[in-house]
Amino acid sequence: MAKDFSDYYKYRTSDIDGHWFSFTQIQFDWIIRKLKSYYTVNDYFTVLDLGCGTGRLLNSIADIFPNAVLCGVDGTPEMLKCARNRLKGRATLIQANLDNYHPSHGYDVIISTTVIHHLENPEGHLLSIKNNLNAHGHGFI
Repeated sequence: MAKDFSDYYKYRTSDIDGHWFSFTQIQFDWIIRKLKSYYTVNDYFTVLDLGCGTGRLLNSIADIFPNAVLCGVDGTPEMLKCARNRLKGRATLIQANLDNYHPSHGYDVIISTTVIHHLENPEGHLLSIKNNLNAHGHGFI
């Protein structure tokens, strides 16, 4: 990342959902609506959330689409701890710097909201998303 934001978020994890709730909820609601237009609740599909934070969005997806296979990546250990507590094993969670993270396989859905301004190489991040979407995949940035 361009700056070390892990220290910044380390001390804000406990209030991040409340502080940014209205802003992120608008995005999350839109993403959920789009997912519902692409998939039924019983469909199997894979989701990668780059910058998953506390896991709020992944948790909503898990609640609505129980057969979705979920993976979240974030650079802040405190965020991932919160995500693990929230998701209770319903997603694979990985700690990694998003500037250097490259998925090992393709995904049907890749989400990366509210992180691009933190990245040293946003173009590389966008290219990685494009290259790791399955043939008929959907990206949300």
